[in-house]
Amino acid sequence: MNKKESLFALVTITVILCMLLMAGCDNNTTAPPASQQNTPTGQAPQTNPTNNTQANDALKGLTQQAFDELTDILKTAQTYPVFDPSGPAYDIRAALSGKTWLTIPLGTNNQFTLGICTMMQEIGKKIGMDVKIWENQGEVSEWIQGVENAPLLGANIVDLVAGPNPYYMVAQIEYLQSLGIVVQASHFSDVVQDVDHVTTNAGAPYAEGGKLMADWVIHKGGADVNVVILTSDDVPSAKIMCDTIEAEFVKYAPNAKRVYTNIALIDWATKIEIETLTAVQRDKNLDYIIVLYDPMLQFVVPALEMAGVQDKVKCLGYNGTPFVIDWIREGKVEMTVGENLDWIAHAIVDTAGRHLSGLDVPKDTKIPLYIWSVENAKEAGIPAEYSTGYGDVYINGYNQMWMLDK
Repeated sequence: MNKKESLFALVTITVILCMLLMAGCDNNTTAPPASQQNTPTGQAPQTNPTNNTQANDALKGLTQQAFDELTDILKTAQTYPVFDPSGPAYDIRAALSGKTWLTIPLGTNNQFTLGICTMMQEIGKKIGMDVKIWENQGEVSEWIQGVENAPLLGANIVDLVAGPNPYYMVAQIEYLQSLGIVVQASHFSDVVQDVDHVTTNAGAPYAEGGKLMADWVIHKGGADVNVVILTSDDVPSAKIMCDTIEAEFVKYAPNAKRVYTNIALIDWATKIEIETLTAVQRDKNLDYIIVLYDPMLQFVVPALEMAGVQDKVKCLGYNGTPFVIDWIREGKVEMTVGENLDWIAHAIVDTAGRHLSGLDVPKDTKIPLYIWSVENAKEAGIPAEYSTGYGDVYINGYNQMWMLDK
C-alpha cells in the first residue's frame, strides 16, 4: 500500500469517529453453543454410498441444500449488478431543476464520501441542479456550520452524506425544515432502518453486506469454520451487520465457532493489530477474520503477515475500497463486498427527487452489491479505482426512470 493510500485509510478512521450510535455486539463475545441455537435450514446431508467421502469433502459438513443456496447467493453477487427501479418513472427535472443542493459529507478529505459528492455534481449538471459541497475535515462543529449556512447558500436540499449524525444538529435541522428546506440523511443507516429528525433517508445495504460476508465464509470454510468478526459498536451500521452475520451462521452453520471482538474507532490504529495477533495466537485453528469495514484491513493484513499465518487465515471486508481490491489481486485479502459510488450518488438524488415530486419514497434505495475476489479484481483497474468494474446498466436505467431520454 503506497503512502497516499495509507494516508487515505488513516484519514478515513479519523473522520468517522463522530459516527456514534448505540450498537449491539458485545466485546469479545462468543456465540452461544450449538445446543442453544436454531438448527440449520434444509434436509440432512444426502449421502452417496459409492462416493460418500468425496461428497462430504465437497460439502464441508454443510447440507446439500445449504451448500446449493449459498452457491446461488454468491454466484448472483459475483454477476454484474442489474438495474432495479426504485419506483415508477417520473420527471426528475420538474422536481429538482433550478434547485440548489448542499451536500455535507463525512469529510471532504475522505475519498469515499467526496467521490459520492462529486458524482452528484455531475448528475446535477444533467438535470439542471446546482450541487454545492461543504468542505470539512470530519468535525461535528464543521457539519453544524454547514447546516447553519444552508439558507445563506440558497439551499433547497441539505444532504448529510455517509456519516454526519443528525442527532448532533437537531435544532439546526428543525430550523431548516421550518423554512421548507429538505434535510436528507444518505448512506448513514441500513435500508430497513429509520433515521430520526430528517425529512428523508437514503439508506445503504449494510445488512446485505454482512450477509454476503458470512455466506462467503460459510461456503468456503464449511459447517465448522472458525472465524473472528471485528466490529466497531460506535458505527451506526455495526449492529445490524453483526445481527445479519450471526443469523446466517445460525441458519447455515450453527456449529461454526465465531468470536465477535469490538474495537472502538478511536482505537483502530492501536488495537486492531494487537487483537488480530491475539486471535491467531489464542486459536491455532482460526480460519477467517471478517472486518465490518475495509479500512480495518490495513491493520489486519500486516498482523497476519507478522504472525506468519497469512496463507492459512483469510480475511475479508465490506466497501470495495480500491486499496483492498489491489490487495485481493496480490493475494493478501480474499474478498470484499463492493459498492459503486456513482450508483450510490444516483440513488441519493433519486430519494430527494421522489420526495419533492410528491411520490412515495421507498426505504430500499436499490443500491446493489458486488463481490470482488481474485477472479475479477483486475476489472476494477490496476491500480483499482472507485466505480470501475461494476458495469454501466444503471446509467440508462436512471435516465429512463427520470425521463431524461425524452
